Amino acid sequence: MIERVESGIKNLDIHMEGGFPKGMSVVLYGLPGTGKTTFCLQFVKKGLDLREPCVYITFDMFPRDLKTKMLMVGIDYTNYVDSNQLILIDGVSKRRIGITPEEERFYIEDPRDLNSISKTLMHALDTAGKNGRLVVDSWTSISLNFSPSQSLSLVRFTEALILEARNRGYTTLIVSDFATDETLLKILRHICSGFIELRFETEGESPQRSLIIHNMQFTNHRLGKIPFNMNSSGIEITK
Repeated sequence: MIERVESGIKNLDIHMEGGFPKGMSVVLYGLPGTGKTTFCLQFVKKGLDLREPCVYITFDMFPRDLKTKMLMVGIDYTNYVDSNQLILIDGVSKRRIGITPEEERFYIEDPRDLNSISKTLMHALDTAGKNGRLVVDSWTSISLNFSPSQSLSLVRFTEALILEARNRGYTTLIVSDFATDETLLKILRHICSGFIELRFETEGESPQRSLIIHNMQFTNHRLGKIPFNMNSSGIEITK
């Protein structure tokens, strides 16, 4: 019997046998604005509600902005952060403005240095404890620091991250978008256990959001497009 981890997305888990397989890594792919970060935050919120440790690495959004989005989806992050049930890793501030806000205890000195990322992540996982949820938002931002000739080191780093997370009982969402090199995206999809694509299509009379579960290991999942609505408070599957 496969142990399942609830996604946190209303009405989604019924389409994948109750949730993500525990300990697996899932790629969350989509264009900007399709709802990837919102999806990740709802995933984290569900974990916090279940008293699971959650680690969130942000490479795209400043922590203060991410915290604002957390409040919008119903995460009152202060107590969770203070108790180490929720650990936010700042992978943005050092790179963009050269400093890290004093309130951020976990930060990456150089997001171009895979050893720096790995060291900070291991410290965060040690602090948070086992059997939790991990979000990497986004893997694309890491990959843009590497030329095609350097891609092997990135792949090896990602394989090690996935294995370490699984050994600690963490279920992982890895965010990727259109800026990821096509070959690297294929490799990422190959080494992860699942691949979900978020879409926003404007053809026809009205825009429509949907997601597709392209694959999910150990899971008899729904095929084809799954429509959803999204507002400031989150994503909800409609059919």
